[in-house]
Amino acid sequence: MCGIGLCSPLHSQLQFKSCVANSLAVLYLKWIVFLLSVRIMVSVNVEQCINVKFCVKLGKSATEMYDLLKKVYGDKCLSCTQVFEWFKRFKEGREEIRDDQHPSRPSTSKTDTNIEKVSEIVRQNHSLSIQAVADLINIDKETVQQILHNNLDMKKVSLKMVLRLLTPEQKEI
Repeated sequence: MCGIGLCSPLHSQLQFKSCVANSLAVLYLKWIVFLLSVRIMVSVNVEQCINVKFCVKLGKSATEMYDLLKKVYGDKCLSCTQVFEWFKRFKEGREEIRDDQHPSRPSTSKTDTNIEKVSEIVRQNHSLSIQAVADLINIDKETVQQILHNNLDMKKVSLKMVLRLLTPEQKEI
């Protein structure tokens, strides 16, 4: 074995692989020391992705990698599916650690426009069901319910939408 990471041509193929693995391990440890010295906080998931990339470069299998991560991180370990996905990405030559951007749809239908539409529809016809309002606006029924409850402060009472908190004048009626 060569102790400094340099291999002579006389080494067998097995010794060469071991030498390369040791060299990579030294580089990896130097990288970790560097990260710690500049006090970069790396999330557990990113740290595990770095470890997956390192194991791919060492020639470990995805199963070996998952077992190692499970041993080190326990309950905080990435799922088996995630480990295999990162393994595949790095095996195909990916270098980037950050996750890919996903095409996103709007995170919610609770926009100001939809809140106004719900408010207008309910004030015009108090007897509409939540599903009917959702169908008219073409948004999810749960979203309509949240808008009614959280934004418009209304609740369903006996087939009518009414304000939850009545003013003193409304109580007299």
